[in-house]
Amino acid sequence: MKWISLFLMMLCQLSMAQLKAPFWTYDHQNDQAYQRRWSNFTPEKLDPDALQEWIEDARVHKDWEQVIDLVEFKASKDMGFQDYFLLGAAHGFRSREVARMMSLPYVRSMKINFQKAHELNPTDISTLVALYKIYSDLPSFLGGSQAEALSYVEALKSLDSAEYQLGVLYVQEVFSSKVSSQAVAQLINSLYPASEDCDSFPVSAPRKRRNFTVDLLRLAAVYGTDGACTEPLIRYGIASHTPQDSYALAWIYLYASKIYLGKGAIDQAEKYLVRTLQEDDNLEAAKDLQKEINTIKTEYPWNI
Repeated sequence: MKWISLFLMMLCQLSMAQLKAPFWTYDHQNDQAYQRRWSNFTPEKLDPDALQEWIEDARVHKDWEQVIDLVEFKASKDMGFQDYFLLGAAHGFRSREVARMMSLPYVRSMKINFQKAHELNPTDISTLVALYKIYSDLPSFLGGSQAEALSYVEALKSLDSAEYQLGVLYVQEVFSSKVSSQAVAQLINSLYPASEDCDSFPVSAPRKRRNFTVDLLRLAAVYGTDGACTEPLIRYGIASHTPQDSYALAWIYLYASKIYLGKGAIDQAEKYLVRTLQEDDNLEAAKDLQKEINTIKTEYPWNI
């Protein structure tokens, strides 16, 4: 059974590549309640607290242009760390929604605003994570740099060991195209106390940034989890997901399906794949995984 599990894991890795979930968008243009609410909006008449409520409404509905306009409406003297962080995030999300040639100004503003947020709060973990991802993912002609990315990862070392380890793996994956499954397993298991029996939620996960769990599950799905306590991490990722998250719930189910397929647990893989398609029946990565499962069941039925 061990060799077939290794075979399944290799097959999945080859066919599903890096399996990075796209940022989740929301069709706020066709949300009539949202549009009615904003139809007579006049920011000039609002006090700072009321303006912040409108900004939050736009953020929740992923109306990134509105978020950008309203945060920039604030006087520069009133801008704080969280404003610059939100501007960086809004420009980054918006850059994924527009045509590639139109995205460059958003990318530039994303970098500038995250840097300003970092200057104001150099120990904020979410900002450091955003910056190492930016400098890892951008091509070199737009400022991408392994050394720059690693400098922000290194800054995490004294702040959060798990975030630091995840950052090391992320940069390694981007620039070396490989990650050790053993390193992924060690990171997952480090979330549990020594006495944990791999049954309850990992105790430290709720204290991490919102996307920590989905980032870790993606690595587990792509590179395997030999000896890792993944089951409660999957359950936690599903239970803690909200509509305001950056990634759709379908992708967490998809990662769970692929993790179980890599372990040779076909029944569990199919169970989570059904949930994936219930959430998003047009998800191409899920359809590809369904084909792989069907191929395995047809060609290796004695191992099912």
